[in-house]
Amino acid sequence: MGSIKEALMSQQEQFLRAGELAIRETLLRKDEHLEVCLTTDVSSGTAAGWDAIRLPHRALPDANCDLIDVSTEFLGLPLKAPFLISSMTGGTPRGEGVNLSLARLAEERGIAMGVGSQR
Repeated sequence: MGSIKEALMSQQEQFLRAGELAIRETLLRKDEHLEVCLTTDVSSGTAAGWDAIRLPHRALPDANCDLIDVSTEFLGLPLKAPFLISSMTGGTPRGEGVNLSLARLAEERGIAMGVGSQR
């Protein structure tokens, strides 16, 4: 009986170690993504399709920008502008710092912010 219990405990320890390794690898990969974005041009080489669109110039020199209201409502919540911060990174201390800065900016500017996968 003891050998079965020991085998099960050993198997549980192996699963725990494998899980811890997977978590470490995920965190490392997330930090690597941040590093790549900071040190490499990650812009797409594919056109987004806007090249075919031309907007005619319509200057509004007499417009009072202080009177223009771009506020809106999203999911029942008021927003100062129709913008959404999305595609953040998380799970690491470095990513947490990025997300905290983005959250502060979103709150200060009154814009929406996505929250990611919620793992």
